[in-house]
Amino acid sequence: MLRKFLIILLLAVAGVLRSEAQTTGGVFGPTVLPNEAAAGYRIVRDMENDRFAQRVHIQSAIGADTRSRLVLQVDDELDAQFVQAELLWNFKRPNEDRWASGLRWDARFATSETSSRSLGMNWTNEWRPNEDVRIRAVILTGVDLGPNRSDGVRIETRASFARRINDGEWIAIDAFNSFGRATGFGKLSEQRHRIGPTYQRRVGEDWSILAGTLFGATDAASDLEARLWLERHF
Repeated sequence: MLRKFLIILLLAVAGVLRSEAQTTGGVFGPTVLPNEAAAGYRIVRDMENDRFAQRVHIQSAIGADTRSRLVLQVDDELDAQFVQAELLWNFKRPNEDRWASGLRWDARFATSETSSRSLGMNWTNEWRPNEDVRIRAVILTGVDLGPNRSDGVRIETRASFARRINDGEWIAIDAFNSFGRATGFGKLSEQRHRIGPTYQRRVGEDWSILAGTLFGATDAASDLEARLWLERHF
């Protein structure tokens, strides 16, 4: 039932997508597990401006190589910012090269007057040199739609270097880079670059938790963001 609901909703909003901010997003990998299903909650606090965003999502595998996800994000006054539908295709599984790759399409429907609808396509990669090291690199692109849109293709990158410190426990350094529009990236000080540590662990058989911080590396980025995620696997 969950899969059918997600597929219908994906098709219903497939003509819309993402806005500029993606504060509750992560350095997502390409791997899809057969029959996987999960629900998650995330909260991110901008310590410099004393604002926060929260989101909830549900996700489910569709077959062996694709996964759908539905996201709702709200601001610090609990007003809805957007609804986003995602479809991830894990088109390359790791073999001797230990490399996995996938494409994710996003469709974002804005629920506030200051946001815009948008469409995006993202390429995610993961390398596992050994069982205790995980490296991810993601390229994100997006275009805005509607009356509040900004022209040009939005370009972002994300990267992560993670190491397992115990069974079910990982520490990582994550980097988030927002370059602006492909028509002109502008000065480095006008771009948003952030970097910081994360800690992730499994809790029992069905739960996982992630906590971390991001520090601003450029003037346009917030000086400090605190992040907390909870996820329940079914």
